[in-house]
Amino acid sequence: MSLALAITLLGQAVGKQEGWSHFDSVYWSFITATTVGYGDVHPIKNKSKVTAIIIAFLGLTLTGILIAVAVQAATVALGTTHR
Repeated sequence: MSLALAITLLGQAVGKQEGWSHFDSVYWSFITATTVGYGDVHPIKNKSKVTAIIIAFLGLTLTGILIAVAVQAATVALGTTHR
């Protein structure tokens, strides 16, 4: 949850710098975090672009953690641990 909060807060900071609405800021931050990047909303300022890179790395980390938790849960549920 802390990574999702960090992504949201960083997105709000970029949105404030870029003059976006709160909704557009949240939308952009999670599109960036998932590395989808539609391009309909994008930063213009260099500081915002650097923050976008940080958000993307946080998003990759969050995705990796979610996948690891899902794999662990499936492994436990199916009882297929190998040691």
